[in-house]
Amino acid sequence: MFSLIIPTFNCKDSIRSFLESVSKSLLGVDYELLVVDDDSPDGTALEALNYRSVNPRVKVLVRRKDKGFSSAVITGFTKASGDLLGVIRPGVDAKLLPDLVNSTADLAVASRLFAGLSDRVFSLLSKKLFGLSDFSDFFVVKKSVFDDVKESLKFSGDSFLFDFFKAVRLYSVNEVFFLSSGAKFPLGFFKKIF
Repeated sequence: MFSLIIPTFNCKDSIRSFLESVSKSLLGVDYELLVVDDDSPDGTALEALNYRSVNPRVKVLVRRKDKGFSSAVITGFTKASGDLLGVIRPGVDAKLLPDLVNSTADLAVASRLFAGLSDRVFSLLSKKLFGLSDFSDFFVVKKSVFDDVKESLKFSGDSFLFDFFKAVRLYSVNEVFFLSSGAKFPLGFFKKIF
């Protein structure tokens, strides 16, 4: 089973259409969607709960303490039922989900390709220094890998993947590239073993 964690805060107006988009991308996949909401005052959690009538695979967790992206991901991962875990922020194009879910790597990351020179320089530098072009918050990891490294994780801020990747450098990693507009880039997978 695939468990997709969707950290949210004040996404009421877009959460329903986003959940529909994600569900369409996962046709044929055994999955659950865990919306981990940081007690949004706009009613995001209630809107996601209402969507359960359309798709009972949606679960909603409302957090009133320990707010923030990284801790939302950890909460979702620990509550997830799947042996494959994923993270996506609302508003991100979910079209790459099948490529990430079907990857044989321990960690599959959706990496943005940017048009601007400064962004390209950053991507090249990031690739050289850390082994990934982009530390987006759209990735899939095997639960066994998360379980192996979770005790050693020390998170600083909202960049979960950056902190997580430092702990999983000995595992196989795939990057799926896409243009920053959300369109899939024809390069497909770039595979590198660390």
